Amino acid sequence: EEERGELSWKKYIKRRLYSILPQYYFCIFILLLMTWRITMFSKEGVGKILESIFLLQNYDKNNAINGVTGTIAVLFQLYFIAIPLYKWLIKRGPYIWILVEAICFLLKRTIFIT
Repeated sequence: EEERGELSWKKYIKRRLYSILPQYYFCIFILLLMTWRITMFSKEGVGKILESIFLLQNYDKNNAINGVTGTIAVLFQLYFIAIPLYKWLIKRGPYIWILVEAICFLLKRTIFIT
């Protein structure tokens, strides 16, 4: 696949995981060391830690150890949704792109018009 200039989805995700997650987990570790509190190891605190480890902390506004780490969760969720969606759309042909663009345009107009 790489000879034809294509990149497999699995290889792409694997590279992204290896390049971002070690630094992310190191950051979580440092945050836990710096904010050593007894409440961090309560039932609710352990839930926050687990959600951060599994990149799920952005689903509830009160469950992040640090608000900045939520962007990494959103980034990985985008990788796991956008790339398969893109591959699916490419197989469907050009007309599906017009439909997707129209839906995005309408959503943008609906959501951002106050």
